Amino acid sequence: MDALLKFLAGGAVWYIFGIIMLLKMKGTEAWNALAGSSMIGTIAGFLSIWIPAIWWPWFHLFVYPLIFIFGFFLVMVPFALVSRKISANKKV
Repeated sequence: MDALLKFLAGGAVWYIFGIIMLLKMKGTEAWNALAGSSMIGTIAGFLSIWIPAIWWPWFHLFVYPLIFIFGFFLVMVPFALVSRKISANKKV
């Protein structure tokens, strides 16, 4: 039961964000935003299962998603820079 609660707390921000975007946007873009935020929420939820509980009960809800975003960008930015360099070299 504790793992389920940690999973839901880790992904709650992303699920709420997806629902808000679904209400604000129209068409397929809204459903794409919902799918993307649900996927990130599921990944963040699974990661929060294995991370030990912290003294502050809302840590999973507020801090872990921010850590996930920072880690994602830290990993993906070098790939984007290399891809941009390769693409720029092909155009010249």
